[in-house]
Amino acid sequence: MAGRTGGSRVSGNHAVRAVAVSRVFGGGAREVHAVNAVDLRADPGELLVVKGPSGSGKTTLLNMLGALDRPTSGQVFVGDLEVSSMSEKQLVPVRRHQIGYVFQSFGLIPILTAAENVEIPLRLQELDPVARAARVAELLALVGLDGHAEQRPYELSGGQQQRVGIARALAGDPEVLIADEPTAQLDTRTGASVMTLIHDLVRRRGMTAIVATHDPALMEQADRTVELRDGRVVDAAAAA
Repeated sequence: MAGRTGGSRVSGNHAVRAVAVSRVFGGGAREVHAVNAVDLRADPGELLVVKGPSGSGKTTLLNMLGALDRPTSGQVFVGDLEVSSMSEKQLVPVRRHQIGYVFQSFGLIPILTAAENVEIPLRLQELDPVARAARVAELLALVGLDGHAEQRPYELSGGQQQRVGIARALAGDPEVLIADEPTAQLDTRTGASVMTLIHDLVRRRGMTAIVATHDPALMEQADRTVELRDGRVVDAAAAA
């Protein structure tokens, strides 16, 4: 894929930036502050790990950083775009081209092959069939699955399914990869291989990756870590 080697296309000083971001669910006595006044940045070409125990606010924060959810207050920027103030229509191209998403549950469609799952975002981009097929083959080779294109998810191991998910996340040639607990359903060895793949993608392609995890073994791959507890950044110096 052109334009991804040796640098980043993200403009501005940071690939992703959160400014005093809070997310409140419910109201009154049931009000829950899932994320509370978080300042955070991820730089171009950086692998940032957001760590913390279950319930610390990692998923909520990543959903806002990835423009899947809006903060109750504060601002989120992807490059120079303030995505937290954009309409749903304006966010469509951002989600398709600037941000890739890797989910804990893999999120593959069971009846589709690996190639067809990766092809979904490319169909939304309305690429012609020849270009789609070439891109799918390139992406599956990139994640080490070029021999598994015709297999369906139930025919793949957990690690292979997550690699399909990563290939699909890369289909739009994103500048930022958001991965929420991408190894949570994998054994230790397979999880480490998936994290190594993400690390290598950051290094080879100049993209930014923000990965949420509570697994200390996976944090060794990070350029920087930020710890969340009860919706707040514990070490403010690490996030600023």
